[in-house]
Amino acid sequence: MSEIIGLKKQSKDGFIAECVQHYNYNKNLIRFEDGTTKYVSTYRFQNSDFFKAKTSFSHSMNEIACFYYLQQLGFLIPTYNDMYCLGFSNRMLFDMYNPRYRIAIEYDGFGHNNKRDCKKNKLCKEKGINIIRLREKSCEKLEDDISLNYNELPASWFSPQLESTLKIIINNIIEEYNIPIIISVDFSTDKGKIKELYYKITNKDKPTKYYYKRERDRRDKKVLNKSKKQYKKDIIAYQILRNPNIKYRDIASKFQVSESTVRKIAKDYGIKRYKTKNK
Repeated sequence: MSEIIGLKKQSKDGFIAECVQHYNYNKNLIRFEDGTTKYVSTYRFQNSDFFKAKTSFSHSMNEIACFYYLQQLGFLIPTYNDMYCLGFSNRMLFDMYNPRYRIAIEYDGFGHNNKRDCKKNKLCKEKGINIIRLREKSCEKLEDDISLNYNELPASWFSPQLESTLKIIINNIIEEYNIPIIISVDFSTDKGKIKELYYKITNKDKPTKYYYKRERDRRDKKVLNKSKKQYKKDIIAYQILRNPNIKYRDIASKFQVSESTVRKIAKDYGIKRYKTKNK
């Protein structure tokens, strides 16, 4: 199955992954565009039946793409201390927040908790904060009508739908608060700068910085383990040849292997023992 190496597939939540190492049918190492890796089976990978694992409180590439333009309007990525000053608790965070206009923006991707989102919306209403949500296709529709929702966004990076939605949000904020600024949203031009900002904010190294060293070390370790096993087999075979009268179970106990393993080694090396008849 070496032909699977280099094959690219899209996950169920919209991320592109490439197979970089094939071990067996049930284990393939795949790498996503942001450098994160995961093991999946050949069947799941070929049929795009897998998800990209996302840790809590992490920033996605699309979220940083939005922040790249919204920071020009005074939006910040708040800390827990900022949220505590606003009166929020229970480790709640906004993806982006503008303290001057009291606007919060949330980018909701795969795995978002609707109950928690509704609770955050209610708290925003009590605190007088306008909340805007950009929600991917994998997210269920919210039951309340508190937040301004832009639904059915694709999870793939830098999609045209996200670009057009972001233009609408930015233009609406500029018109409502009479902000004298012109912001041009163009993913094709700013893609490189957005990725640099992503790696800076998430404290992630670029995908290829340590990846090849880690794979080389893993391969060298595998070769070393293989050579050790081969060396042990050679020693066992030498002991069988040197002592034709020694019993297999004695060799097995000496090298801490099973007797069937010793017999298999003797067979692989072509060692035959002939029983001598008692005269």
